[in-house]
Amino acid sequence: MRAERIMISNPVTIQPNVHLGEAIKKMHPDGYRILPVVDAKGTVQGVLSSTSVIAHLLPEYISSGELKDVSFVPDLGVLRKHYLQMKRHGVEKYMDTNPVLVGPDESLLAVTAALVHKNQNECALVVDENRRLLGMITPSDVLHILRDLKLDEAHDA
Repeated sequence: MRAERIMISNPVTIQPNVHLGEAIKKMHPDGYRILPVVDAKGTVQGVLSSTSVIAHLLPEYISSGELKDVSFVPDLGVLRKHYLQMKRHGVEKYMDTNPVLVGPDESLLAVTAALVHKNQNECALVVDENRRLLGMITPSDVLHILRDLKLDEAHDA
C-alpha cells in the first residue's frame, strides 16, 4: 500500500510568519497536535507540534537538566511568562525544520519505519518532487489502515 492511499489529504497548515499565538488557536479547537508549515506556494518549510512548543516554554535551566528537582519552582507563572513572550513570534522560530518527508509512492512499511526511527513529531509529510505538501500520515493513520485491512487485501496491497 502506498503513502498516497493512506495520507490525510489537504491537512490544515500554517505559514512560517504566523504568530505562535495564532497557531495555537488553530491547533486547540480541532485537537490538532501537528501543523505542517508551508510557504505561499505550498512548499514544506517545517512542522510545528504541540510538543515542540511545550519544549520551548520550559526555561533553559530546566530543559537542560541542570535543575533536577523543579517541584519548588512556581510553575504557572514561569510558563505563562514564557508563553506571553513566545506568542508574538512567528512559528518559524519554534518549528522543526527537518520533518520526515516521504513521497506518494513510498510503501506503508517504509512510512512506518520513518515514523519510528526518524520522528519526534509523530508525522510524515507526503510531498511531491518539489517539496510541495500533498498530505500527512500519523501513526494513528497506519494503525487504522491495519485495523480495517481485510486479510486477503494484505496480500494485494
